[in-house]
Amino acid sequence: MGERTPASYEEFIAKGRMTVCLHDGVVVGFVDAEAGEVTRLFILPEATGAGLGRRLLDIGIAQARLGRNGQ
Repeated sequence: MGERTPASYEEFIAKGRMTVCLHDGVVVGFVDAEAGEVTRLFILPEATGAGLGRRLLDIGIAQARLGRNGQ
């Protein structure tokens, strides 16, 4: 992940570039998008099968279409 730190992820979230999914206060998935591209999508294996991946992908696609780029 290069030089990314927890603070850099907090910045992505604050700027609306990254969306996280919490379950009982624990991050179980996230999607990251920038203008024209969904750059990352992750779901914990134990959180699969409930449609979370599809929902996060839909969010990421919408963000990419809006041109979200961390600005």
